[in-house]
Amino acid sequence: MKTKLHICFINKNLPLTKTTNMRQGLWTIAERLNEWGHKVSIVSHKNTSGQQEIEKGDTTIYFLSNNEEFNSIQDFSKLAEKKILEIHKTDSIDHIHSLDTPLKNYKKIWSKTKNKPQLSYSVQSTSIENFFDLFGSVKPKVGSLLLSTFVYPFLFLKNFFFKDYLTLKQASAVFVSSPKQAHALERYYLYPPNNIFQVPLDSFMISLMLRSKSTKLLESLNLNPETPVIATASDMKRTDDLFFLLDVFERISLLHPESKFLIIGDGEHFKDVEHRILLKALDSKVIMTKNIAPTSLPDFIALSDVFINLDPSSSGLGRTLVEAMSQKKVIIGSELSPIANIIAHGVNGYLIRPEDTQRCAKLIDRLFSSPEKRIELGEQARKDVLSIFDQEILTKKALKAFQTVQKRKSLFRQLFFN
Repeated sequence: MKTKLHICFINKNLPLTKTTNMRQGLWTIAERLNEWGHKVSIVSHKNTSGQQEIEKGDTTIYFLSNNEEFNSIQDFSKLAEKKILEIHKTDSIDHIHSLDTPLKNYKKIWSKTKNKPQLSYSVQSTSIENFFDLFGSVKPKVGSLLLSTFVYPFLFLKNFFFKDYLTLKQASAVFVSSPKQAHALERYYLYPPNNIFQVPLDSFMISLMLRSKSTKLLESLNLNPETPVIATASDMKRTDDLFFLLDVFERISLLHPESKFLIIGDGEHFKDVEHRILLKALDSKVIMTKNIAPTSLPDFIALSDVFINLDPSSSGLGRTLVEAMSQKKVIIGSELSPIANIIAHGVNGYLIRPEDTQRCAKLIDRLFSSPEKRIELGEQARKDVLSIFDQEILTKKALKAFQTVQKRKSLFRQLFFN
């Protein structure tokens, strides 16, 4: 086995702009791998500066669509495969890892090369998140229960056989962010456990930089720096969690009339949430934002004193909650979500069940009344999250996984797919 590898990452949504710190995201992994003697190529979508390539040390990023837009993920996948073959002809690739894009025609790479590169995926390249979204939206009503009994299993099987099966059968390994994702792969996708590695590479896309409140952003939202702010972020695919938080904030607004509730995000139920706010006469106290760039999300989180995300449908660790912890915010998460694996209740944050409005309101009331407690929790939260997501340790785990895959071919694939 080669001791020095050429690793190619595919990341369609690489967060790189004119102002992006080059030490963020995949650059961090690439720098470490370069230091250890490995070469890195990154294939991505585009950047705002319009560059086709960026080279630094033994790392090169290739941008495929600065002059065109893709109609679908399949378009990007095809161009990514074409670029990989092009790179491979001049500098043999040992391992390909895709963070968010399934390669449908990966067998072409195998058939056209002598040095066959191994392929691994981050779980975000599959539809597992959609699976959890579906079952997370089930309500205790007859119609919803019928959907969960008949329609949702059909949709799962359709996704499995026409998308994920084709993706996973080619992969020598899959990287997951949480035990919940690993369990889903094993139980529902019948993926062999020895090919699953708990290496949350998506955490490199999370900004752990400590930020202060932006004066410009405060002014644009008409917020006073001293105003107590509760914040949440949502894709608004469902309304249960946001309606619950609005019920909680209705109580908080009576106890702390100066407080504000910041809702970050947009989606299919934006108008429904807006209507609910009007019905509760909270329109002067609730701020809704939409069309927020992912790179701007940490600046909005920085405005909050308490950050809440109770979405139980996610199978990952919850990007917004991790970013809030890194910014020394008091976070409140769901007992049912994987974030419970890193939150110690009352030590670096709080865990609740999204059912008890009174309990949640009392908790936030205590936090607003105790700045010292908020500081203590925030300091511990940042300390813990930096320890858990230490980027050098995660890079070592990723490299070890790549090296393990290089040592052996997937027994699963040899038995069933060759």
